[in-house]
Amino acid sequence: MNLLCENRSTSSSAKGYATRDDFRELFTEDMTALHLLAYLLTGDQEKAEQCFVTGLEDSVNNNSVFKEWARSWAQRTIVQSAIRMMAPRPDHAVCLCSVCSRAILRSGLFHPSQLLTRGRQDSTNASTTADL
Repeated sequence: MNLLCENRSTSSSAKGYATRDDFRELFTEDMTALHLLAYLLTGDQEKAEQCFVTGLEDSVNNNSVFKEWARSWAQRTIVQSAIRMMAPRPDHAVCLCSVCSRAILRSGLFHPSQLLTRGRQDSTNASTTADL
């Protein structure tokens, strides 16, 4: 029995997985909200558009998620894209485990854009402290 589906296009909808068309429809219907998320995370219109497009591409190309999770997955891809864009690392080894990301965002302690700013401040403070 093969549990891995190699091609999740139109045939995957019968199995409950989101299809490429589902993601295209989702990004079209929720364009305003998803773009706003990208803008709040990046703080720049051009970067937000790039983040939105990257999120769409990632969702369409890596769409092995249940249909009910498609909206959350789309938001996740935009958050990942924004983090990569705003805090790039040579190896892109950013810890984005879904459990940690959800816990931080649901806590309500930080707005998503504050997380990026706080990370930059922490790294600046750490290097200043190390110099002392």
